[in-house]
Amino acid sequence: MDLKVDALDLAAQAPALDIGSRFIVIGEPSGGQPAEFGEVVGFTLPGSGLDRQYSTDYFPNPPGIPNTPSFMPDVRCTRGFSAPRQR
Repeated sequence: MDLKVDALDLAAQAPALDIGSRFIVIGEPSGGQPAEFGEVVGFTLPGSGLDRQYSTDYFPNPPGIPNTPSFMPDVRCTRGFSAPRQR
C-alpha cells in the first residue's frame, strides 16, 4: 500500500507525469480505512501507574483514495487458512 500511496502523492504533485495509471495493486483489502489516527503519545496514569497512549493527529485519505471501509486492491487475491503452504 505504501508504494501506491507514494505514487498517488507524487501524481497529485505532478499530474502531467500520469503516474496513477502505471501500477496495479494485487492483494487483499486492508483491515481498516485508509484514513487513520496517528502521532501516538504516551502517558502514565498517576494513581495506578498504568501506561496509556492516545493519538494527537488525524491523517485523511491521500488524493485519489476513496473513503471506503478498507483500501481495495485493483486485483483481489486471497489465500485462506486451508490453502497449502508454499515452501
